[in-house]
Amino acid sequence: MYIIKTISKSKKDSTQNYYTYRLMESIRVGKKVKKRTLLNLGSDFNVEQEDWATLSKRVDEIIKQAPSLFTLGVCRSPKI
Repeated sequence: MYIIKTISKSKKDSTQNYYTYRLMESIRVGKKVKKRTLLNLGSDFNVEQEDWATLSKRVDEIIKQAPSLFTLGVCRSPKI
């Protein structure tokens, strides 16, 4: 699994490029390897590029139902 940045244009005659992000996977079909889009992350994807590999690895773990190395705790206010 990996994240890619794709270029798209709003209109055919427009010179301005817009970028969208996608979560992709590579799958083997016979002797060929093909790309499949799992999730369109949109144009407002705010995760830094150096964190993309970590994010896609965690999504893969969630899909495969692997336990997380860290648990997310709920912040609770102390009882008085």
